[in-house]
Amino acid sequence: MEAICHRCHQSFPADSAFCPHCGAAQLYVTAEQMEDEAAAGNLPPLQRVSRIDWHRALLSSLVVAAAAAVLSALAVLVPVLSIARFLWILTASTTTLWFYLKPAPNRPMDGGIGARLGTVTGLAISFLTTFSTALLMVIQRYVLHRGAAMDAAFADMLNRLGEFYKSVGIDAQQQQLVFSLLRSPEGHAGQMLSEFGMRAVFITAFLALVGGISGMARKSRRRVAG
Repeated sequence: MEAICHRCHQSFPADSAFCPHCGAAQLYVTAEQMEDEAAAGNLPPLQRVSRIDWHRALLSSLVVAAAAAVLSALAVLVPVLSIARFLWILTASTTTLWFYLKPAPNRPMDGGIGARLGTVTGLAISFLTTFSTALLMVIQRYVLHRGAAMDAAFADMLNRLGEFYKSVGIDAQQQQLVFSLLRSPEGHAGQMLSEFGMRAVFITAFLALVGGISGMARKSRRRVAG
């Protein structure tokens, strides 16, 4: 059976007290061992720990988020790429876990660690995709001079919103108040920010859930393999 060095993350025989690669002493207790001890009643639950290599976790999350940001920007220009963007974000948590565990497959992993990695990934994706989309919109309007097409798309959205209001029985006066607000620069900006904010909350919550499930699945798989 092999263990992973806490310093260089290389594998070595589990019965060795020192890493043969970097020479670091290996006299420490793994998260799995502490969980087993706690389950047996030898340790109080508060002493159970879950160790995360945050440097590797943040790097993995940023790689996945950067790819999502590129796909989001390209999807504005090539709508068919929206499918690729959706699938990438859907699997972002499991992809982050794969990048995180790739150099050291025996790193501690459970539902809590997976959920935290998913949360970090969701926040990174939300920020970078919002930034890339906003930057592309600025480029389209002021560099590529596609402001007329963007305004036409916004007007079409307002028309569809007006049809929806009619279908639910909202009178014309209330519609006019809403549309006058949305047509103002402040209202338009607020509408976009609220849309980005709701999307960020949904993406982060979803990826945290998927990350937690993936972390528990990997932990169970390790126990079966062990």
